[in-house]
Amino acid sequence: MKKIGIIATGLIGGSLALALKKKKQYEVLAYNRKPEVSEKALKLGAIDGFYENPSSLVQNSDIIVLCAPLASYSNIVTSIKDDLTDKKILTDVGSVKYSSICEIKNILGDKINCFVPAHPIAGSEKGRFDNSKYDLFKGKNLLITTSDIFEIPKNNLREVRNLWGSVEAKVSVIDATLHDKIYAKISHFPQFLCFELGGFFPIHERVYMPEFSRLMNSNKEIWAEIFSYNSTNIKTCLKDFLDSYYANIKNYSTTGSGEINFEQIAHIITETYLQTIRSE
Repeated sequence: MKKIGIIATGLIGGSLALALKKKKQYEVLAYNRKPEVSEKALKLGAIDGFYENPSSLVQNSDIIVLCAPLASYSNIVTSIKDDLTDKKILTDVGSVKYSSICEIKNILGDKINCFVPAHPIAGSEKGRFDNSKYDLFKGKNLLITTSDIFEIPKNNLREVRNLWGSVEAKVSVIDATLHDKIYAKISHFPQFLCFELGGFFPIHERVYMPEFSRLMNSNKEIWAEIFSYNSTNIKTCLKDFLDSYYANIKNYSTTGSGEINFEQIAHIITETYLQTIRSE
């Protein structure tokens, strides 16, 4: 039975651990910066064991899944570099791929071939292990991303496919650069927009934008990292959005009464956003 080492059992890592344990196809191990998180996961049966440092976890695992925030990749990968061999696989769950691939390549050098970049399209505005769900990935897309940086060995690709397939995710492969452009439009930029709108709309007016209101409660620290890693694509989305927004406001002011209330602004923003993500 292969051993899966999960670095950080938050919402994603914890949900993966629960799903793998339920399927009973892998032995599940973990490392968390806070030992009490690992202890809780063990007590609740989400993992089979844990280590107090990432190096020991890697030494005792076949496939290592990096589920920590993007900003922590550099320190973690540096700390486990010497423990990675051609018989081990390192994969991740980050939502920005190309820049993280470049970052990890700079650290691992020739060992980059052990890395299989991946992104499960699942989650919640509520993080932490306490919100983990064993069926979080069931029927959800899992994207393995390729790039011009290196070629993923076929065996490693197959192993990661099998890992996510075992928790009933729908696995496909996509170019990392294309991935980042797509998710800037349909995920990262709308989240950025929600945070910006949080200070614009009074609480009683947010009823007009319920989905935006939900996203406003997301972890700002985690999202700040995502915005930084995918900043170029998000800036492009922002420019497209503002161009369309000003055009729509001008058109509405010309054809309407000239006065625009919060409900109408919410409608204009929503329509402008939809125009932005549909544009090529």
